Amino acid sequence: MVDIEKAAGAIIYRQSLSDREFLIIQSSRERCQIAPDIFVEEFWEFPKGRVEFGETGEESAKREVAEETGILELEFVRDFLYKVTYATYREGKSVAKEVDMYLAEVSFPRVELSDEHKNFEWLAYDEAMQRLTLPEMKKALKRAFEYLEAM
Repeated sequence: MVDIEKAAGAIIYRQSLSDREFLIIQSSRERCQIAPDIFVEEFWEFPKGRVEFGETGEESAKREVAEETGILELEFVRDFLYKVTYATYREGKSVAKEVDMYLAEVSFPRVELSDEHKNFEWLAYDEAMQRLTLPEMKKALKRAFEYLEAM
């Protein structure tokens, strides 16, 4: 039986006068392994992290967003949850990961990054799709965008 690391995160957006923008953050690691023989120097993602004992997925997502971006006020979009599964790599070893991705809006988009990340950007959908590193997270963003468009 394979151990699966459970995590939760949020696709965060803000509504500007002209567009909807999504927050993506860049890992501070110099190189990130994304496949057995593939390393990238720039790894862009959404805020996310391990679910701690006793937490719900939404509680974990809120905590991780606060820890990684300093954003404390989130309004979760009801009925949106997208499960992302992929392999992450630590010290060259594959680790199965399942991430519950929630969708949340912010009114005050001030960001204060933790040491885990070195940059952030608020990007329109098309730009965010290009910048995100993992195909699985691009699928999550696509689903979130479609959900928002249908609201």
